[in-house]
Formats: sequence, C-alpha cells, structure tokens
Amino acid sequence: SGDVRADAGLARAAELGLEAVEVTALGYDESSGVAAGHQVLDLDPHPTAVVAANDSLALGVIHVLREAGLRVPQEVSVTGFDDAGSGPFPAVAALGLTTLRQDAEEIVTRALLQVRSVADGSATHRETVLAPTLVVRSSTTAPPR
Repeated sequence: SGDVRADAGLARAAELGLEAVEVTALGYDESSGVAAGHQVLDLDPHPTAVVAANDSLALGVIHVLREAGLRVPQEVSVTGFDDAGSGPFPAVAALGLTTLRQDAEEIVTRALLQVRSVADGSATHRETVLAPTLVVRSSTTAPPR
C-alpha cells in the first residue's frame, strides 16, 4: 500500500542521511497529486525530489510544479510507482515519468499459487516480496548543486 511505501521510503532516506519530508495525499488519483503538489510548493526550501506513491499522484505533482514555473527535472525530480504508462495511462510514458514497475503477471501468479495451496490444505503463512524494476525516464536527474 501507499502507507507502507511511504514508511519504507522515509526509513531508507534516513538510513542514507537524506532529509525527507512526508506530504500527505488524501487519495491516489491525479487530483490528489495536485493537492500534494501544492503542499510541496509550500515547503521552504522546495525539495530537490518528490517520490510519489503511484504514477497518478506523480503526474498531479508534475502539473503543479510546472504550473508554478519550476522545471522538472532540472529543479525538482519526480518519480512514481506502478509504471501505469505501460498500461491504460500512456500519459506516464508521454510525460517521461521515471517510475518503479511492478511485475503484475508475477504478482497474479504468486497469488493464485497461494490460493491453490490454501484450497488443497498445503498452505503455510509466508510473505512474498517482489522487487520492482526502476524505469528511468526524463523526470529525474542529479540534484541541483
């Protein structure tokens, strides 16, 4: 979920010695990203990067940053999660959003195998973690110096 992603991201940023600020979105759609983008603009100084919980939120943030005259990625890098551009939302790829792609086919396969093991009585409780793939596009760059 987005909350788990946010907690993990904040923890990892702290481990790396990076300053991170959590901006709360009320949903996971582009309009929630617009609202989050306005919160980002209220930060002083502006962050050099925004890591959104999904691609729709990232698109909303990019819209607000550009509308405010900030250059993405020269002044603020933005990343999403899910790689919705490979599915029904071509705007993700068209806008050059860097994202993390989840392997939907592998997720479904693992879930079905777990359901089958529950049905046949061989299930054991276990957590499965699948690593996403970073898809670098044009919405990210090295931080400004």
